[in-house]
Amino acid sequence: MPYLSADLGVTATEQLWIFDIYAFVLAGLLITMGSLGDRIGRRWSS
Repeated sequence: MPYLSADLGVTATEQLWIFDIYAFVLAGLLITMGSLGDRIGRRWSS
């Protein structure tokens, strides 16, 4: 992470924002793709 923050030139506060947004996006995609997988998986395996 030190190399990334040095290359991007971000402050500690901006790093926290990046981590938080990444976590929210990951959680949202996990829920969405899990639901989609349940629907498609049930349809194809029936």
